[in-house]
Amino acid sequence: MRFTPRSEIPPAVFLNDPDEVAQLCERYSRMDGPIGFDTETSGLDFDGLLVDSYVVGLCTHDHRVAISTYESGCSEILRTLSKFLPETQDRHCGWNVQYDWNVLYGYTKYGFGWSRPIELETCWADGMKLFCLFDEEGEDTYGNRRLKDRARHWLGLPMNDFDSIAQKMGFRWAMSENRDLAIDYATRDAWAHMGLCMLGQKVTESMPWCMACPECGSYCYEQDPRKKHEWKCIHHGWVSGGQPLTMWDWHVRRDIPFLKLLQRMQIRGTPMDWAYLEESIQPLEMALEQKKREFYRVIGDAFYAKYGVRRAFNINLNSHDQLRVLYHGTYDRDGNPCGFGFKQGDKTDTGNASMGKKSLQKLMAVQQAPGVLQLLEFRKLDKILSTYVRGIIERRFPFDDNLHGIFRPWTTTGRLLSRDPNMQNFPTRDVVVMLPPAAPYVPTIEEMTAGNAEGWGMSLEEAEEELAQPQYQEREMRVNIRRAVKAPKGFKILCADYSQLEIRLTAHESRCEALIKVLKDGLDMHCYAAARAFESALNGVGYDEIYEAKQWDDGDTGPRHLELFKLAEPGQAERILQARLQGLLPAEKPRAMETLAKVASMRARWDGTEDGFGEFVQNSNPELYLEACGLLGTRDYELLNLRKSAKSAIFGIIYGIGPTGLAVQITEATRKPCTVKEARSLIESIRDVVFPGIGRMINRQKHTLRTKGYVRTGMLRYRHPAGIYSGDHGKRARAERQASNSPIQGLAADVVMAAMLAIEVDAQMNAWGCSLFSQVHDELLVLVPEEFADVALERLKLLMEISHGVDTPVPLTATGHAADTWDEAK
Repeated sequence: MRFTPRSEIPPAVFLNDPDEVAQLCERYSRMDGPIGFDTETSGLDFDGLLVDSYVVGLCTHDHRVAISTYESGCSEILRTLSKFLPETQDRHCGWNVQYDWNVLYGYTKYGFGWSRPIELETCWADGMKLFCLFDEEGEDTYGNRRLKDRARHWLGLPMNDFDSIAQKMGFRWAMSENRDLAIDYATRDAWAHMGLCMLGQKVTESMPWCMACPECGSYCYEQDPRKKHEWKCIHHGWVSGGQPLTMWDWHVRRDIPFLKLLQRMQIRGTPMDWAYLEESIQPLEMALEQKKREFYRVIGDAFYAKYGVRRAFNINLNSHDQLRVLYHGTYDRDGNPCGFGFKQGDKTDTGNASMGKKSLQKLMAVQQAPGVLQLLEFRKLDKILSTYVRGIIERRFPFDDNLHGIFRPWTTTGRLLSRDPNMQNFPTRDVVVMLPPAAPYVPTIEEMTAGNAEGWGMSLEEAEEELAQPQYQEREMRVNIRRAVKAPKGFKILCADYSQLEIRLTAHESRCEALIKVLKDGLDMHCYAAARAFESALNGVGYDEIYEAKQWDDGDTGPRHLELFKLAEPGQAERILQARLQGLLPAEKPRAMETLAKVASMRARWDGTEDGFGEFVQNSNPELYLEACGLLGTRDYELLNLRKSAKSAIFGIIYGIGPTGLAVQITEATRKPCTVKEARSLIESIRDVVFPGIGRMINRQKHTLRTKGYVRTGMLRYRHPAGIYSGDHGKRARAERQASNSPIQGLAADVVMAAMLAIEVDAQMNAWGCSLFSQVHDELLVLVPEEFADVALERLKLLMEISHGVDTPVPLTATGHAADTWDEAK
């Protein structure tokens, strides 16, 4: 498809005179039709909040104009643009308009030009987001989704790359050295924006979306298969005669407001506790050293087991060459063993064995390579220190002391892309570091009891009491980057997220009766799946025992107290022995039975005045209580690992992870090796036996993709996985995997988008002064004045639960908390 022949491109004009700019803006204001819009910068930081200089490119069907805002008359030109651009913004055609909005806002707000910020609210179309609706992977341009590639293919428009114009010296240099070429480059981009947006409009107008209810205007997503003219409204049931909508309406009503919301979130920034980040550097450096020593210990033991010799390792864990020798080498030139000799897998472009994360994970899952788990943990911790501590500190914004990350909705599933920093990758768990004692020197018992002049002259009892003081003990410190996201004084952070969003949407898409029943009954589906999938290996231990182990692991002592109470009943101690103590050695079981018998004997002394028999045992004999609870939890570790394996498999099925990837995830979750064969068997069991509706859904989506070339989410947004008609089996298989999980992941993205838009425009939330500043997967973060925190949290959860408008068999519920930091609110 072609939009315009090359011969129709008008010549580029450069304007830097305020009067000429005013005349042009007045002329454009009187015209109709879209306006190509672009900005060119020569230096940029914080994604447009700080800008060195820029040029605005504007295009209509017969004009290409570049307007300078850094030469003489800059302030006067900016005043003219500050009136013209907002007046014509609903005609602007852009490509990644968030960038251009940030450039105009940052350049004028922070004193780099005219002091009044130019804040644009909307546009006619954003070509980059528009193409996500029908060519999200750039299949027609061989996977390239850049403006240049799509303009060359779809418009037949010759395009120049920026590096060829600026030669890595910046746009200002290009304007001074070769102005004609720089102006043509800037305006040609704006021309391409206009052409691609107009083309995108034509394509999306031919793609049906849904129907707007004639009664209330709500979007109806479910169509009666027997009566094509009837759609189901969640408020009025089956209706007909409403307004049919296309994907162009989706772009106008959903995408463009969402782009503006993301720009506002970026401008607001994330409030940070910078002192906490500074204090976290040294403990994290110590934790890195601890992980390195653990890696050396594991590979040292494995090396001794393989060759029967001990060897001291001093490997740079960031050196791929040294790691290649360790894992793929065998003997050095002198005939001494130097590596484990594992078979090479993936290779880099230079032909060397890859030492990237995925390659190492395969090495661990397929060949059971030692030390890989510790190596990956080291790299993860190193990234926390470099990216999420030092990297964040470097991005401290001087004007408001906030962190201004970037949010872009360019992923193929519709999920947000977060970067600089990627808040979605903020570690959720604490990094535990053991710090040395606070005292500058820890004396020995002998030194403290010595009677000479240099000694302490204490008795043995006094010395032991003194050394028990906190300053002589190792200190535990927990570092969590989410704790650094802290509300300013007088405010609270609201953190709300959906409960099992992907699981509930899987129930909606699959209509799996077993899955729906589990969710409606309030069961823990991961415990249920583990009990069913590992039924033959559990020897009669089912859902209740696995769920009890989970509760105990979560800190809920109620189930264990109840089991202690049952010890007083005849025959219960023997039953518990058989069910719970299977992991004990024969020599240990008499001692275990004696312990449980002691607990049972205390039943006669309990008068019922305590909260429960478990509390009575705990208060009467704490040591016996802990020993008994430990015995009752002998199988907990095993049961929890089964639950973790089932959980990894369920989400692996949802996200289209293959057996190898699942084997890696289970190994990391349980810290026990899982083979690819075991992972494949678990996937098949859960997909086809435990929840058979999921298997049928996957087959149905694959059939739809093969016959129609696309699949759709529950909100009827299109998803076109690339390669389904390719002659390459690998590409077809990849497309089918995407078809299996895209409707679920895509609908999850659509649900969260609808919630964010509803929160942003809600009158009550605005009246309370709430501001949405971040989104992490299914989790929304809102800053609110402290006095409105409780009511705003309830309103936030309500909007998240009702804004999506999808009639799901299981309600989409949200939970949340209000606190001073993100970690506490989570």
